[in-house]
Amino acid sequence: AGRDEAETAETAARAIEAMSFDLSDLCDGTGQDGVVIPRLVAQMKAAAGAAKGAVHAGATSQDVIDTSLALSMTASLDLFEARLTALNDSFCG
Repeated sequence: AGRDEAETAETAARAIEAMSFDLSDLCDGTGQDGVVIPRLVAQMKAAAGAAKGAVHAGATSQDVIDTSLALSMTASLDLFEARLTALNDSFCG
């Protein structure tokens, strides 16, 4: 079962990487649900087709929001670190 699950997840991931998101639909879904995740998952499952069972399996909407926040913060923290280092270098010579 593990190998089949991994292949299904890979199929879903390839389909999602190749898809284009309907941003208008995501906006509508956010207005309806208060978060983007239900509509986002629906679009990804539609793109994944037969592999849709591998999409968002076992995760909650809050898990997805928390993960996206952490990924965004990582990029921001890298930028802050670079700017603070440059500032420090300008003060310390």
